Amino acid sequence: MLTYGGGHQQSFFPAPRNSIRHLAFSLLFRLPHRIYCNSDKVKQALLTTGVHADTVIPIPHFSSYYVQFTPTSLPAEVEDFYRSHDDVFFSYVCFRKEFALEFLAAAIRRFRASHPNTGFMIVGAWEREMGPMTDFWKREGLEDAVCLLGS
Repeated sequence: MLTYGGGHQQSFFPAPRNSIRHLAFSLLFRLPHRIYCNSDKVKQALLTTGVHADTVIPIPHFSSYYVQFTPTSLPAEVEDFYRSHDDVFFSYVCFRKEFALEFLAAAIRRFRASHPNTGFMIVGAWEREMGPMTDFWKREGLEDAVCLLGS
């Protein structure tokens, strides 16, 4: 499945016929068994790549197609965290240098200097990262500001 949200004038798509870009888009759009787009106009642009018309389905930009789920309660620790903070930022972070955790910790401290009751929900850490990540937030003095959940 592929979701393609178009609608505004694109610089590179649709590509001129017989161009390398057209060939690349033609291959790309033939891979999925279903392509959801956000209008009939976008569908027509997608069809210029040679994809079958029945593969492309225009749906509203936000649709119940995207939100098929079973409601469930949040874990108690998450409910408690939300209740104890006025606002909560949500971010995906792992315990790796690419995520610049020291910088993130400094930014959280700086933000909380003027918004002390704001929390930060951090998700994404793998099971093996949870211990070191928990220790990191404690060393940074931010264990009350951060709710750490795995991925």
